[in-house]
Amino acid sequence: MTDEAYIFKQDVRDKAITARSSHKVGSSRRRKCSFASDRLTKKEWEKLNGPIHTVTPGEPMTWEAFKAVPDTLQTKYIEGILEKYKVGPNAIARMFGISGTYCGNYLRSLGFTFSGHATPSETARFLRDYGKAEEVESKPAADKKKHGARTPFADLLRRLFARGDRGKTERAF
Repeated sequence: MTDEAYIFKQDVRDKAITARSSHKVGSSRRRKCSFASDRLTKKEWEKLNGPIHTVTPGEPMTWEAFKAVPDTLQTKYIEGILEKYKVGPNAIARMFGISGTYCGNYLRSLGFTFSGHATPSETARFLRDYGKAEEVESKPAADKKKHGARTPFADLLRRLFARGDRGKTERAF
């Protein structure tokens, strides 16, 4: 056999081996590329994705729901309110049902700054749109105290001093 014939037959044999091996089960052409996430259960998959938070701009939230969402969503929610309404932390606190000081400090810790005063009409419009209309209508009349109104503490002091029981009340404050 000549060298050319030997090289030709060996080349044909190598190509035949290659062609047959492509149909084997373990070949790389038929093997599927799998990842660790392909074998996760539904519970593990949902845990991997993390919690889902939904915030609807333009709808009032409770303080508990507001605190449950991440800081970035809290910031976007408050920015949406401040873009539409020129209100301060007290009006936002009334929507949440918490104290104005606490709400103002919390919003400042998120990076908000408040300057100037909100007008009563703007605050009323904000609270009306965010579901606190009954509070807006009843609050101004209830907040104004009559001059000289008696409180329980003032009545107690008046009675103590009127009776002459000054023994315990003469201490220096």
